[in-house]
Amino acid sequence: MSESFQIDDSSACDVLGCQDDQEEASGRIYDEERLRDGMLETLGRLTQGISRDFQAGLQTILDNALRLKSRVDVTTTALGDLLVIETSARRLLRISGQLSDLARPVCPLEPLDLNGIVRGLLPVVQATRGGRPAFLLELEPSLPTIWAERNLPAQALITLFLRAAREMPHGGTIRVRTGCLGPLEATGAGLSESSGGAVWVAIKDESPGYPCDLREHISQAIKSGKLCGNQEIAFLQTVMYRCQGTLLLDSQVGRGTTWTLYFPAVGEPTEDSTCGDQDIHYRGTILLVDDEPLICGVGRRVLESSGYRVITASNGAQAVELYRIHQKDVNLVLLDVILPDQSGLEVLRSIRRLNGSARVLISSGYTTEGGIRDTLTETGAGFIQKPYRIKELLTKVEKAISIT
Repeated sequence: MSESFQIDDSSACDVLGCQDDQEEASGRIYDEERLRDGMLETLGRLTQGISRDFQAGLQTILDNALRLKSRVDVTTTALGDLLVIETSARRLLRISGQLSDLARPVCPLEPLDLNGIVRGLLPVVQATRGGRPAFLLELEPSLPTIWAERNLPAQALITLFLRAAREMPHGGTIRVRTGCLGPLEATGAGLSESSGGAVWVAIKDESPGYPCDLREHISQAIKSGKLCGNQEIAFLQTVMYRCQGTLLLDSQVGRGTTWTLYFPAVGEPTEDSTCGDQDIHYRGTILLVDDEPLICGVGRRVLESSGYRVITASNGAQAVELYRIHQKDVNLVLLDVILPDQSGLEVLRSIRRLNGSARVLISSGYTTEGGIRDTLTETGAGFIQKPYRIKELLTKVEKAISIT
């Protein structure tokens, strides 16, 4: 675990206390934001100055290489050397231009393509990390646009990319997924002002993961609206606050870490994320178990808008008790694998003791590897990855309920 993840326990109460009201929390964020903006502006100006000098030097190298290339005999070995110089100079000019944009302290608001931002940042990250780790992109092909300062989403993403890469010094794979939510689901995710829904991007690494107490510290800081004691995470909070968005952490020791960023969408919602005025018929009852209010809100909105009755539980003990009471009505348990009081796999076994044929769909931010895969094989439970893709969630829930 990198030292950058550690939070000083002596300041935990000050950082993570939840007694202040929302107005005081918002005021603190605003004060911290102004201070951070000043620091970023100074750093941005310095970085841009250095970048201009660097680009000027590269342009001189490129111009001279092109001039010499036009003079040498095509049969000489010097031509190959000049082509290498030309290619390298062009690549470095492109990357330094992207870095200059990231360092720009203030940018006008504009519609942004989140998929395009992700793809554009990869050369920068890979250039700084020697091509490791690898990136696996699973991008939703038709995302609505978001409305933000051009550099803010990019700064948040490159912070998470570099953090994930730093936590995997021996390489590995960073999975990057994008998706969208309709207006009702966005409200459940905490984006109440987003009439156009939401766009999300999830970054999952293969790092050692956060210990439970540290994960809870960070998650509570995010939920309470107070800035986390870790500078990088506080920076992410500030960026998402300015974007009128939110962020979510999902991590487990030995399973890696997933950060999900939610941005208000301004483009046309995709067909799958709209509910319209369709006739909604009752399709069954689902017990949704997750300790993250954001995930519960999104899942509940999606399922209820499709005709399901949803009962929610935020911990394992509550889930088992609710299932004991309502087991005759519950058609499916949608169960998170990480809960605050016990593991989701323990909850699954408790539910199966009450009803050996109970239908369960395990949800997690991790792939079906290791212990999860073994448990799925042992119990016959299904699996769905978080963050939820609306179409995938509805398809898997319907399939799990219809199994005879």
